Amino acid sequence: MIRLAIALLLTVVSSAVMAANWVTLGEPRRGYAQIAIDLDSVRAKSESGRFVEVTWRSVGGTPHEVDSVLDCEEVSITNKVMRQASGQKTITTDFSAPPTDKFDAESKRGLRYWYPEWRNAQLLREVCPRFNPNWEENFLIRRPAAVCQSAKSFYEKQICSGSREALGEYGLMAVRLAQLQPRCSITQESLEKIISFFIDKVNQCKDESCLSTVNTNEIFSPTEKALQASMNGDKCTFVDDQLAAMERWARENKALADARGYRQCAMESVPLLDDGISGAETVAAALHAKCNPILVAAYAQTDKSVEFMNALVREFRPYLIELVLQHRAAKRLLQETQKGSKKNNPQSKPDRPKMLEM
Repeated sequence: MIRLAIALLLTVVSSAVMAANWVTLGEPRRGYAQIAIDLDSVRAKSESGRFVEVTWRSVGGTPHEVDSVLDCEEVSITNKVMRQASGQKTITTDFSAPPTDKFDAESKRGLRYWYPEWRNAQLLREVCPRFNPNWEENFLIRRPAAVCQSAKSFYEKQICSGSREALGEYGLMAVRLAQLQPRCSITQESLEKIISFFIDKVNQCKDESCLSTVNTNEIFSPTEKALQASMNGDKCTFVDDQLAAMERWARENKALADARGYRQCAMESVPLLDDGISGAETVAAALHAKCNPILVAAYAQTDKSVEFMNALVREFRPYLIELVLQHRAAKRLLQETQKGSKKNNPQSKPDRPKMLEM
């Protein structure tokens, strides 16, 4: 009986010692996995607090625990060991932890460690400030006062509004480019050109959807792929790829400017081609036939496909019809105004008869 009591006591003491202090991070959100961390597992591996060990697990789904090391300076995570329950057994996976483990499947979706919904962001934002209270503030990109005094684009307004998500996202972009520069031997001049190119791209966006697409597909993803390639020892083509993208973008912008000549041509040609009898669609077709060479020449400079050109023409067609109708309405209004003017001024001289055409 005494032995049994001692055994039970030892079991209770052992359970108390082994018990983890689990805390769930963030609020439940549809489509995003919540995670919990064991606060007792959080410990710094260096005096600076740059490297921090932590054990975490997903809330819901297949039960598993992961031991990871966070790099609060590089803003990255390396998974070391995963323990997953399978029936009565626990399967342990020991990762070899090559450098590429720092960029797991989530990072490939745009390097967005910052947003609270991302698992990696939750870990970093919860753990790193415990050893560096200013970690989050240091990470945020600074708002340029000169830009904010006259913010015009959607991107500038978002940055100048003080949105922590936006400031954090572009802060992370600066971190990633700084990591990439020595790996790809990028000169400071090239880096400044690339950053200027990125800013020009986002400055063209008018809404959140455009900004998100440009950030993910044209900025974050190419940077992440270049980091992956350099960490794998592959050739880094980041600078060449971005220079080629700059050239394509410049051609497309020029084409867009040249294509405005199509509208100008249509506006100037309406009085010449509208006989006032034919249907508006017929006149619109004649306008397109006259002005289409301008559009074709403009987009011949780009990599745009024939399908894109056809889609563009379909978008222009309602505009051409509207242009014809507006011209006719303005013409009728002018004629009615002139008639009214003659009635109100009977002393005015009658119109001279027109010469018959030979």
